[in-house]
Amino acid sequence: MQYIYDEQGVTFNYFLLTFLAIFLLPTTFLLPLKSRKNEEEGRKSNCYCEACNRKETRIASLKAPSSTSRINKTAVGVALGWILFAYLTYRVSTVQIDVEIWDPYQILGISEGTTIEDIKKVYKKLSLLWHPDKAPEDQKTEHEVKFIDITKAYKVLTDDDIRKNYEEWGHPDGKQAYSLGIALPTWLVESKNNIFVLGVYGIVFGILLPFFVGRWWYSSNGYTKDKIRTHTMALFFKELRDKSSTKHILELLSASMEFLELVEQRPSDALVLPPIVSSIKDELDRRFGERFDKSKKKANALLHAHLLRINVTEEVLLRDQIFIVEKAANLLNGILDVALAHQWLAPTIHCMELRQLLVQAVWPGENPLVQLPHINHDVLRAMKSKKRNIRSVAQLREMNEGDRKILLRTLTDSQYEDVKRIAESYPILEIVRAYFKVTGDEIVTPGSIVTFILKVRLIEFPLNKQENGLDHSISENDTEVEGKTNQLKSNKKANKNAATNGYYSSDSEMDNENSIFLKTKHEAQNSWIHAPYFPIHKRAFWYVFIADEKDDRIIVNPVKISGVNEGRTIRVQFQAPPNPGFYSYILQIKSDSYVGSDIKKDIKLEVQNFDALPPEDPINDDISEPDEDSIAGQMKLMREQGLAAAVAGGGEQKNGSDSSDSDDD
Repeated sequence: MQYIYDEQGVTFNYFLLTFLAIFLLPTTFLLPLKSRKNEEEGRKSNCYCEACNRKETRIASLKAPSSTSRINKTAVGVALGWILFAYLTYRVSTVQIDVEIWDPYQILGISEGTTIEDIKKVYKKLSLLWHPDKAPEDQKTEHEVKFIDITKAYKVLTDDDIRKNYEEWGHPDGKQAYSLGIALPTWLVESKNNIFVLGVYGIVFGILLPFFVGRWWYSSNGYTKDKIRTHTMALFFKELRDKSSTKHILELLSASMEFLELVEQRPSDALVLPPIVSSIKDELDRRFGERFDKSKKKANALLHAHLLRINVTEEVLLRDQIFIVEKAANLLNGILDVALAHQWLAPTIHCMELRQLLVQAVWPGENPLVQLPHINHDVLRAMKSKKRNIRSVAQLREMNEGDRKILLRTLTDSQYEDVKRIAESYPILEIVRAYFKVTGDEIVTPGSIVTFILKVRLIEFPLNKQENGLDHSISENDTEVEGKTNQLKSNKKANKNAATNGYYSSDSEMDNENSIFLKTKHEAQNSWIHAPYFPIHKRAFWYVFIADEKDDRIIVNPVKISGVNEGRTIRVQFQAPPNPGFYSYILQIKSDSYVGSDIKKDIKLEVQNFDALPPEDPINDDISEPDEDSIAGQMKLMREQGLAAAVAGGGEQKNGSDSSDSDDD
């Protein structure tokens, strides 16, 4: 086998063109779409309060290109790629490929079908003309090559064996060695370039490749799937307890390795942190009557400042706080995983609630109304009265326009419109249906696989009512019956208290699962949450899980849901308890972004003994007789007739043999 390298660079250029086209075509197509998307991405918040304006300005400044990077690097790379593509295309189109075909007739200058005598005459003339002995000294080599070709062509056309080789294999010498073309230029295998080629191979595969693979391995080995340091997860496993409170979880977050390694400790922190710590102490004592245990951890102070909405003026500290808050939201996933691994209910709920508090910058136990724009502690004090104490956004939305304006009398008209707009987009979920079901059975038996089916939707509250507030009644019947299934029983007392707590758990009948659910206009138009103190734009989702409060454990692990504007149906499966009886559980739907929008509902699961299962219908094993007119009936009749004839024939034969025997006697 012979290897033929690309002497003229044709096939190698085709390889480069194909490689460039694979990257250039999709990149060129997506480049204008990406630039158009960046242009269309504007303000994601429909609120114009001071905090939202400050957040939008900061995010816009981060997205704006700097003076050194105004040129789109991707566009430059695409342009250079197309220039190289055009050059290679020109090379491929202009290169001339020399294809040599050995033709004895062409060498002798004769046509096919020429007689042997004419071939001999032509050969003699050409031999005298191209004989090397008669050639000048400077043309001797050329004449030798030409004379050899003439002689070979003459032999092919006059010798039968050689001519047969030529006709069969295309060459006078018979079958030639198999050649394989390689789309690589010849200079890669030339001896003078061995040092450079081997040097490049050694650097790429001997140094760079092991370096990058090793760096990737050691970096990925030190993190979990949620991009959390393994040392941090070890700390969470060690320190988290089944009774850990929200503040204890906040302390765990502050002690994470990410903050110790990635947050820079500057000498100037000793001067700028004490005023912030002092403000934290004053705010906790004045507003909540709590003490702040001073910590040496920088992350702890900045997290407290974020939850208390204490303004950080130092630019370097503000950057640290933004990083810490954004990272803390991700670190909570690790603490939540630890709590779920132990099936602990209390730490699970506290993790979810702390995520809400971090997103909205609200201190634990604070009035959820501070999530609305322009609502601060001075406005809350002015809203308090003996007749009415509004403790949720849902209560504010239920009020009529006149009472709401009186309640928010300290706000200007533009500020009041901001409050209305954000309050209308505040999500309030409603449980439409919730029940247990066992596939194939009418009751739940011990150890069976139970499917819990939940349907939720958003409630729409129009805020332009002038006379009376919207009458949103709570259904007294909290038991859903589907067919003969009656497994879910709700606590009516919890439903009566639902309105005052901002929770809504009415179970209205819905026979069509594809019904159109109510949706709020602002949720449909703008799915980004209103969180002016959270560093990044965020979309909301909800956790849905079932727990046992008595045993303080999770029964069904949380399921994340989103896009509930038009309603969602959730199905989760779990194994029923091993013993018959009534089991009291709680269904919880907790938001990851909003404070006070959670749902807590008591549900009961009845597990019955196997004796309560209805008897199974008897199986009919009888096979009906086939009809005489059918093929099966005809075959049955033929079998019966054949069997009768055989029996009758055997009897006659037996009688005949008996008579013959008697005759012989």
